[in-house]
Amino acid sequence: MGFSWSSYIAQEEILDLCKHAGLAQDSFLACDCPTPSSFDLVAAAATDDVMIFSTAGAGVTSQAAARLDDAFTSRGAVRNAKKDVNDALCATCVGVDLVDGFFLDIPAARYLALIVTFLFLHCRKKASPKHVQQLLGALQWFDLLVRPKLSVYSDIYSFTGLPNVNTLMQLPTAVLGELACSIVLGIFWRCDLRRPFLQMLGATDASVEYGFGASILKTSEQYVRQVARWAEKQGAFILMDGGCAPAEQLCRSGEAHRLEASLNDFSDVFSVRRKHPAHINVLEGEAFILFLRWLLRSRKHHSHRVVILVDSAVWLGAAAKGRSSSQLNRLLRRMAALTMAGDLQLHLILVPSQENPSDAPSSGRRRKRSAKETC
Repeated sequence: MGFSWSSYIAQEEILDLCKHAGLAQDSFLACDCPTPSSFDLVAAAATDDVMIFSTAGAGVTSQAAARLDDAFTSRGAVRNAKKDVNDALCATCVGVDLVDGFFLDIPAARYLALIVTFLFLHCRKKASPKHVQQLLGALQWFDLLVRPKLSVYSDIYSFTGLPNVNTLMQLPTAVLGELACSIVLGIFWRCDLRRPFLQMLGATDASVEYGFGASILKTSEQYVRQVARWAEKQGAFILMDGGCAPAEQLCRSGEAHRLEASLNDFSDVFSVRRKHPAHINVLEGEAFILFLRWLLRSRKHHSHRVVILVDSAVWLGAAAKGRSSSQLNRLLRRMAALTMAGDLQLHLILVPSQENPSDAPSSGRRRKRSAKETC
């Protein structure tokens, strides 16, 4: 049986056991379903591992784990008791440390090993593509804690893709530079789970005819948190209150989520003419970068989760992934610099172009009105 099939079967069996143990499907953390609305009891499955989290106090996760153990026993499934962690605020989940229940971080010993490995390669100046790939794989795993950091890598992919994977060869300066940059930026791997949502819903857009625009809706943290549940979910998109016709919705394969706000509730924050012609996807990225720069002008916007509406599926996909093999990677590196410097965590949601609040300012039609408070 192939590895992918065995992983699929293990994952499906684990999910069925969780269901049997009373862990509801809508309480799972996964990229293909909305984020749970409550974290009183949530779970995540990684092939044959189950992680249960709760913000409801001591004992909740232990009770859920006990029910899961009973489900294992009833099915005759053998579990590895050595991996059990019960009701702990500090633990290691899929190679990542949970610290005091508030932070996700790379284990210190693991970070030290990565530093030593890089220094060895730097001194030796030679390595096989396979050795570099092993180091790169470890770095990329922890980069998932701060995805924009993935934009650091570019030339290293050409080196690791060479055919003679076991042959020692001279390490290009660019490859060493990217590895060094990644190691240094590892200080940003620490992720604060308590980071609040900015009480603002943003939107950006660009047009080849005029330039860039951005709009905001000032609202409550609860409202923004609800919208963020749909961020970067497969095919999910936003419709404004009284927006697209049903026939137009059917043209999209993803799930539509209606926003209880209209275009007129948003306030335009900038409408800027572009200086140079460029592909629309590049312009969309430029508009996004301008909005981040506008946000970070105020220190009160720092250290927040920010929800932003965009109408470019290409830019959303690249930004959500953290890197791109196209010219967008240059913009993603700028995005990475801004988000890490401002301690921002971004949540992007797709919105149809005609529903995008920043469509007007990106075409040079700036609306002058104050942002409306929405409950």
